[in-house]
Amino acid sequence: MKAAEVRNMLEISDSKLQRLRVKGILSSSKIGGVHYYELARIHSLLQKKVLNAPISKNA
Repeated sequence: MKAAEVRNMLEISDSKLQRLRVKGILSSSKIGGVHYYELARIHSLLQKKVLNAPISKNA
């Protein structure tokens, strides 16, 4: 997933995503200047409650 997709999914800012990456909480692969994230890794961190899931606006 591209960074923009991750930010939208987690409802976080650019700077928050960068902090997660710099701290080593959420790793990425950089290809051609674009950071890509593994969806399985994001789901794993959500399940372990390392990342907070956004609150549904419909709930």
